Amino acid sequence: MAVLAVGLTACSFGSESGSESGTGGGGDKNSSAGSGSEESKETKPGTAVKVGDFEVTVVELIDPYTMKDGGKPTEDDAHFVAVALSVKNTGAAAGPYDHNSTLVLRDSVGTEMQGMVGDDTATFEGKIPSGTTVKGSAMFQVPDGAKGFTLEIGEDLPSDGPIAATVKLS
Repeated sequence: MAVLAVGLTACSFGSESGSESGTGGGGDKNSSAGSGSEESKETKPGTAVKVGDFEVTVVELIDPYTMKDGGKPTEDDAHFVAVALSVKNTGAAAGPYDHNSTLVLRDSVGTEMQGMVGDDTATFEGKIPSGTTVKGSAMFQVPDGAKGFTLEIGEDLPSDGPIAATVKLS
């Protein structure tokens, strides 16, 4: 099983809306995607975040998440979580949305987790037609005992790309 892939699902979380987030490692974490000068915003699930030609809305966190195909984490002391998403193409043309390069999950101590290929990723394969919304889940392998999750959403993550928003999940 690849360690860099994503599948989508759900869970519950609380957050503060409108506060600024400068936490997280690597890159310019205080820039708004596309502008390079605005600060990243902390938002809550249910709020659409503009990322290029897409609006990404985090629906919920599912912790733990059990893969439909019975897949297991590659580490003995880990489990899967999934983040249910809704992605709308607001651009003029059909385009691909790559959740593997636009989402990073962090726990309360700053451990960074990239998405994994899972059993619910098919909704994001191929191009999303203009004006169309697709739903699915981003799946992550996390250490047992990890808590305080936030999801960073940007145009080019986990590289040095700017963060559009940080969504507090738990």
